[in-house]
Amino acid sequence: MNETNPFLFNAQIEVIQYRRKSIEYISDPGVIATQTSVFVEREKPIKLYRFAELSALLGSLKNKCTYRLLLHIYDNIAENSDTIKLEREVIYEATGLRRTSYYDAIHELLSLQLIAKKSQNVYYINPNYLFKGDRIKFMTKRLGESAVKVVKIIETNNTQDLGVGTKDNVASASGQETTSGGSEW
Repeated sequence: MNETNPFLFNAQIEVIQYRRKSIEYISDPGVIATQTSVFVEREKPIKLYRFAELSALLGSLKNKCTYRLLLHIYDNIAENSDTIKLEREVIYEATGLRRTSYYDAIHELLSLQLIAKKSQNVYYINPNYLFKGDRIKFMTKRLGESAVKVVKIIETNNTQDLGVGTKDNVASASGQETTSGGSEW
């Protein structure tokens, strides 16, 4: 069993960095220029990531019961969490799986590295493929800024250019909601 999520080792999220330069007049003639950066995931955060790779993994599934278990995980993953409790009786009731098919499905998801065992009935979810919430904030909290790989930088003087997301899916590093479209540092 694992003490930490094994999928977080060497994990990195590709982001686009939006930079807004502004000028603040502190005193005449003093001028101070400031810069704000907003980080937005390059991949759209729709819960499933690396879709081409994930499609290939799902296409290689040998057991249709594994789809049922994966859909159960997908439907029941908690916001901003990389673990899920998979109790057999709950899974049996929710998915119609039976003992053998449940264990076959668990084994297949483990072998594909979509989940990893944490403790009895608790599994890590590989956030490289499946996550609900602000992955940038989650990963930087766990791994620091090295978890973010800037793949594009956009310089702007227009504050409206930073509004690339919605208030619902945006949180600053301090945990306060913003309208900036990503995690702000």
